[in-house]
Amino acid sequence: MISKCKRAVIASSSFSHWIVWLTDRADKIVLYPRYHNRQEKSWGEMSSPKHWIALDNLTYSLTPQA
Repeated sequence: MISKCKRAVIASSSFSHWIVWLTDRADKIVLYPRYHNRQEKSWGEMSSPKHWIALDNLTYSLTPQA
């Protein structure tokens, strides 16, 4: 069901990540947590497309990838 959605807010889990990664919608909007388990170690930017939007879950602010 999630793979059919245009918008997704995902958790810091591989399950969430792969569901939206495999979605065939070109117009999808994805928000994902920048840091895994609120630690200062970023995981999403290395494995997420540039058009996904990172949610800084240490400061709770939205920042698009540069």
